[in-house]
Amino acid sequence: MSGIPISVSSGLNNTIFGEIQGPLSLLIEQEYARFQNSEFTLWDKIFKEYKLQTHTGAIGEVGAIGMIEDVGETGAYPISDLKDGFLKRLMAEEWKNSFRISQTAMEDKIDQVLKDGSKQLVASFYRTKNAFFWGLLAAALNGSDYVTKKKNKISIKAKDGVNLFAQNHKMANASGSICNAFSNAFSKTALGTLAEKMQNMKDDNGEIIGLTPDTIIIP
Repeated sequence: MSGIPISVSSGLNNTIFGEIQGPLSLLIEQEYARFQNSEFTLWDKIFKEYKLQTHTGAIGEVGAIGMIEDVGETGAYPISDLKDGFLKRLMAEEWKNSFRISQTAMEDKIDQVLKDGSKQLVASFYRTKNAFFWGLLAAALNGSDYVTKKKNKISIKAKDGVNLFAQNHKMANASGSICNAFSNAFSKTALGTLAEKMQNMKDDNGEIIGLTPDTIIIP
């Protein structure tokens, strides 16, 4: 869901419809650029884009190394292992939509039909992304997989196999668990407590990540 492909046909129908493919693609691209700077793209403040080069892929991470130690003069260098954390496998899904312009409509009001059709297609693209991302976030907050209109399930599990927001996240190379799900009523005190919890969040090796919380999302 990263862009809109524009297909150019062989041109066999140009005698009927004329040269409209260039203007049509330009209209779509202009409308796409207009939406890029609107309230419909707020999801990019939360979700990080990950581009797959093939049909499937995986994301993982290496935990932070240990702290530097005071070993004294001529002391030996401590060795910190770079250990792999959990791995999350990804699979690409295909989403499609299209619209048709009849010959009659083209003959009657070509300019209006082209403009309206291209705008509606781009609007549909952004409405779909908007509904998907916020629906996915809502599903994660509720602890259930996101279900599309086609009844396909999108997992909300993190790399450790636990729900994205949970009180028992695992650490791959350390004991104990991590909590990133809280239910305190919104207040200045609760916000400060939450910020402190986030700042002390640990990675798969049990080391402090160093998060700096600076955004509040109100569903």
